[in-house]
Amino acid sequence: MRPQDDPHKTYAIRSPIRTRPATCEEMDCPAWRDGWTITVPLIDMEFFKAVCAGRVDGIKREPIEVTGLFEMNKDVREFMFNPGNSCFDVRNPLAEKPHVKVLPAPEFYFVGHGSTGNQFRIKNARQHANGEDWQEDMQEHLARVKQDEERGNRNG
Repeated sequence: MRPQDDPHKTYAIRSPIRTRPATCEEMDCPAWRDGWTITVPLIDMEFFKAVCAGRVDGIKREPIEVTGLFEMNKDVREFMFNPGNSCFDVRNPLAEKPHVKVLPAPEFYFVGHGSTGNQFRIKNARQHANGEDWQEDMQEHLARVKQDEERGNRNG
């Protein structure tokens, strides 16, 4: 049997994933929305000041030092950020929940021979120009399969 006569086909739609950095506001980040606190060791204080001044990621933040919480421990300071201050995950790709927005991307329509996903390969598939052609191909193929079944001709 020739591949084009194979009653088994795989229809696939693929779309590349495109993203861009997002702001806390776009992500409805709880830290931005509700405010947040951070404990800073004194040894990291200069870096913390640089981050808050916007010299690290370009985003200025306004910390408020919380006094009295660490009177017993002079090696750390706690700071509070009111709502509207960007968190530190906003431009950090290594963050637990990095702030990224998925952008719209074009869809690509493929038809390949084979009955399982393991056999389907885009490089061996035919790419349709648009979704309407892809859908028409599928409808024609299903009509042929139904017609073959009605005739008693079952391949595979």
